[in-house]
Amino acid sequence: MEVWATVYFLGISPSRQEVDRTIEVEMRLRTDEVVQQETDGETVLLDLRSSTYFVVNGSGTCLLPLLLKGAERQDLLDALLDTFEIGPEQAEIDLDRFLQDLRRQDLVVE
Repeated sequence: MEVWATVYFLGISPSRQEVDRTIEVEMRLRTDEVVQQETDGETVLLDLRSSTYFVVNGSGTCLLPLLLKGAERQDLLDALLDTFEIGPEQAEIDLDRFLQDLRRQDLVVE
């Protein structure tokens, strides 16, 4: 099961940031000027600053509560492995891609 999000934006290019998997830092989902709505197992995040909305699938949606309170990468990885039938290697790949997408859209505070 792949964790994914689709980003829709109006006239704004996302910034690029590389993922550093060697350092464990607490990450939080940004809540200022971000509105979220869960529907049918997916979540839509609307960033009012950038007029961007971000659609997160079910596996990503299960990580959002952890990100709202603050979580390290390992906490998120453990949640994926405990919730879904997925191998550790694929879970890491999917998680890193998901976190990179959140970072590109400036939705995570570290």
